[in-house]
Amino acid sequence: IKMVTGNLVFIHPPRCSGTSIEQSFGWSNESEKHLCASSIRRKIGDEHWNNSFKFGAIRNPFDRVVSMYHARCYRNFRKGIEFETLAQFLSFIPRMPTEEGIQCSDFINEHLDFIVRYENRNSDIDKIYKEFGIKIDKDIHSRQTAREKDYRIYHNEKTIDLVRIYFKDDIERFGYKY
Repeated sequence: IKMVTGNLVFIHPPRCSGTSIEQSFGWSNESEKHLCASSIRRKIGDEHWNNSFKFGAIRNPFDRVVSMYHARCYRNFRKGIEFETLAQFLSFIPRMPTEEGIQCSDFINEHLDFIVRYENRNSDIDKIYKEFGIKIDKDIHSRQTAREKDYRIYHNEKTIDLVRIYFKDDIERFGYKY
């Protein structure tokens, strides 16, 4: 399994800078890229899991859905459907064929030792190095989408409400706000 190196386990929800973190470790495995923590735990076993440093990445869901909307793999997940607006895209979220979930909480469904917040990516990566001695290259930024950086310009009352419904667990668990 590529999300595990020695006693290091990385949980990678989509669109949270995980590919950049993976590339820092030389990992490249599309088939096992977005597994939830419990799936990885089953694959490696409880002893290996319990003796590993486990970390994951998360992102503000209001920003993350804009990234998903601009990512081609999400925009074209159904043949013949092209989403012209963020609201159209969000209306399909409940029917979206995803790996093991849509919310970061779906992927981080076990206790982890550390969580990298996309919003604090560089300082969180520094903390991992300082506290645990694990070096992650902060200069790798892969799969960036061409979009305005401020996610708020994409939202309106309807999209804010949809994100609050579909990403309720992430908003509550990780303390995100619009």
